Amino acid sequence: RAQKLFSAVAGDRAKVYDELKSCVDLIAKPASGKLIFQKVCANCHRLDREGFAVGPDLFGIRNQPKAAILMHILVPDQEITAGFTAYNLVTKDGRTLAGLISSETATSVTLRQPGGKEDMILRSDIDELAASKLSLMPQGLEKNLTAQDFADLLAYLKGEK
Repeated sequence: RAQKLFSAVAGDRAKVYDELKSCVDLIAKPASGKLIFQKVCANCHRLDREGFAVGPDLFGIRNQPKAAILMHILVPDQEITAGFTAYNLVTKDGRTLAGLISSETATSVTLRQPGGKEDMILRSDIDELAASKLSLMPQGLEKNLTAQDFADLLAYLKGEK
């Protein structure tokens, strides 16, 4: 599975991963990683009862190696967890929304967005609804975080003390 995950990455994202993968060997400060999680990740992920349940809960990520976690962070479109497919919705009045379908009925669709915000849209108001091949998780987090920040974040996600 790891070979499949790491070998399938191409392009700029693979370059970013290669440039940052050595951060897994840095001496990390999990307490700093917690602050990074709260600032960058908690808008969509939950860990230790903090954050919003938009993307997958991250408690189980502690079983993965740091290199794999880093790959998930830097290349979010590589593997989208079942049940977390993003949808793009266009209303008849031209509004565009992206999110996870949190519920649907015969007459409406509810999209959950970052921060836990939910929008219920009547089906009669929907012009287009389509699954996205892209993750809701943004690419490019490395633009605002250093290698040390990633090391600290990985240590926190792994539950290190």
